[in-house]
Amino acid sequence: MDTECIQCGAKISPDKDDRFYSCPFCRSTLYIQEGRSLQHYYVPLKVVKKDLMSILSAWLAGNELHEDVTIVSTSLIYFPFWYFQFGGSENHLTPANSSEVEEINRIELPLVDLLPFSAKELGQSNLVEAQFLHDVSLEKVVTATNTSPDRLVSSSLIHLPLWTVAYTYGTDPAIYTVVVEGTGGAVYANVIPAAPLKQLRAAYLSLGYGSLALFIVAGLASPNVWWRIGSFAVLVPIVFLVGKVVVDKYG
Repeated sequence: MDTECIQCGAKISPDKDDRFYSCPFCRSTLYIQEGRSLQHYYVPLKVVKKDLMSILSAWLAGNELHEDVTIVSTSLIYFPFWYFQFGGSENHLTPANSSEVEEINRIELPLVDLLPFSAKELGQSNLVEAQFLHDVSLEKVVTATNTSPDRLVSSSLIHLPLWTVAYTYGTDPAIYTVVVEGTGGAVYANVIPAAPLKQLRAAYLSLGYGSLALFIVAGLASPNVWWRIGSFAVLVPIVFLVGKVVVDKYG
């Protein structure tokens, strides 16, 4: 199969099954898809396995979840993303394969140097190949952002290191999954644990006893029945409002 190197323009002849290819003329690392060569890079790993517990705990604490965490399993992959650079400073990173954690659609390209792709350096077992076609992904980006495809300056395939972490939280028997971006440590998840039940029960008990005390005080302090009715009319909406705040925070 003959095609041209996207970098130097030389004619190259990768095998039809080749995906990862190095131009023999300019040594550029290329990704071959549908008879087309595309620039191919990877982002180096900086977050190591021992960092994951502290990253996960800090992320949960940021969501007001402070129970003990147990990591069940971890795995490292290099996940493919299409990177489209348009005129000006408009750039878009979009997954080139599917993931059970849909939040990875929000991942942004880390501010690090991109390295020429090397399957040997990363290890074949950790690599996820691109399944989404370049042109289909580009069309989706153009449609979603209302950008003209004529403004496209360059496009490339970039493999980013992603940790998949399965964990349990507190006494909850469910197993949750997050993706940790392997350069900056950003965390992405579809679902997070609910607040502990004991916090919810305590909040409801406090609300109930507090409401009862308010009703008693209002009833005793009111000089006549109309004042009492007015007090109840004011206090009931307040109780419902407090209840909503409790449910939103702990439920």
